[in-house]
Amino acid sequence: MRIFISYSRTDEKFARKLATDLSDAGADIWMDVEDIPPGMNWSSVIQEGLDLCDVMLLIVSPAAMVSKNVGNEWQYYFDKDKQIIPIRWLPSQIHFQLSRIQYVDFHEKPYEIALEQLFGRLGLRLPTTRSPNSPPLSTRSTLPLSPLRRLMAGGIAGLVTIGLIVALVILLSGGDKNHKQNQTDEQGQTQTSLGLTDTPTKTPASTTREAAANDTDIASPSLDIHPTNTPNQQPSQTPTSTPTNTSTATASMTSTFTNSALPSEPLSTQTDTAVPTSSATQAIVVECPSQFGVEMAFIPSATFLMGNNIGPNNERPQREITVNGFCMDIHEVTNGEYQGCVNAGICSEPSRTNSALLSNYYQERGEFPVVWVSWQQANQFCTYRGEQEDTIGRLPTEAEWELAASYNPENLHEPRLFPWGDLIPDGNVHANFSLSQIGDPIAVGQREGGANAFGVQDLSGNVAEWVNDWYTDGYNPVETNNPMGVPTEVSGQGHVVRGGSYRDDTIAIRAAYRSNSAVPQGYIGFRCVIEIEK
Repeated sequence: MRIFISYSRTDEKFARKLATDLSDAGADIWMDVEDIPPGMNWSSVIQEGLDLCDVMLLIVSPAAMVSKNVGNEWQYYFDKDKQIIPIRWLPSQIHFQLSRIQYVDFHEKPYEIALEQLFGRLGLRLPTTRSPNSPPLSTRSTLPLSPLRRLMAGGIAGLVTIGLIVALVILLSGGDKNHKQNQTDEQGQTQTSLGLTDTPTKTPASTTREAAANDTDIASPSLDIHPTNTPNQQPSQTPTSTPTNTSTATASMTSTFTNSALPSEPLSTQTDTAVPTSSATQAIVVECPSQFGVEMAFIPSATFLMGNNIGPNNERPQREITVNGFCMDIHEVTNGEYQGCVNAGICSEPSRTNSALLSNYYQERGEFPVVWVSWQQANQFCTYRGEQEDTIGRLPTEAEWELAASYNPENLHEPRLFPWGDLIPDGNVHANFSLSQIGDPIAVGQREGGANAFGVQDLSGNVAEWVNDWYTDGYNPVETNNPMGVPTEVSGQGHVVRGGSYRDDTIAIRAAYRSNSAVPQGYIGFRCVIEIEK
């Protein structure tokens, strides 16, 4: 993988450290102060670097956000539909298109945690060992010679070789001694100017950038980011081949942060041993009852971090929550299942029977999630189904829902960004959402790659889901043990809705995202839970 680092000159120290750590893990890094030979046109070489690389790391800061050069770089990737990963280094106002791309937060998280998450996004592994003679990462000022640099160095070597040949021809042509001496001196100067001795790629980076463009940003990154998961073709409604129930999280995008400066010591790859690290397969120890043949998965009791301190205000404050074990429907309740409750005389018909695209959606799509049901209708269905098994059936609490959606079997204090992990969602693999370009619900269970650690599917996308709690604009930080939310409606905004739907973008299908409604909607469905542990 070839990685282009786009940054503002003021953020160079951080950019160089990040580049060094990525190089140590085997990444092929292109960074302007290292890879632009003297005498070369900056714009041409930067464009060549952009073309050579597969991914751009965009270091986000106030300086970068106003940098014309940074803007040009990200816009070039945006136009080429190439992957951009924002790196939040300093708080700043970003372009609206960046808000659609999930960033890696190096500002509020400890550096080593954010770095591990970035490695997960890039498919890299943190180096577990380093050479005894290798200086600490934070003290290194130059990068290892990457393949891209070797390619660039090869070009320079070729120029030097040509220069030597020309000099040799002149020497053999029989010029006088003084002329020969002058040519020799000039050749030495040529070698120096081509970067073999004292060149900007060997001098301190800050000096290089300042000298290169009259104190203006040279190769700063742009802040606008183009979604990297836009499908190239209309997705079908048939499942794609992706393993189900993946229990290994990719470098978890934790929502827990402590203010931390860039560490000066080498990074540690050890996890916090005080944090639960049980695997999902070890945790599944309870067999959930079969309610009318409905598949359910056991979510074990856990203490985890709920909410997100850098998300919208209604996701705050992030706090430690304890939830008892419960069983959850693997799939959203379907039209066919809901009709069974209607036929039993318990449930009432949905308020409408159409979907966004189909006029007879409810009657003709039995395996599709039911919509246009109110919170009261959804809760009645779950209560009825529980009674048939002599259990307590209900809608999941908001805490239960988020535990299931963010459960990280490796570390409960590093909640997953999405049920499947931290990979940017693919509309054909993980979830039916806006970038799937379907515009309607699909049959349940068609996005197996989006399953959580226990095989629960469609927690992100397809239809959003009612949960038990009344909605408020933020969390009660005191209620931390099996929270149930406020007891009665206080805001006129109805109940909490989770998970996002076929019409929502990436931000809205995150595990921590919250919305609300007081009335039935054509994009809201539900699933049920039953209580197992008291």
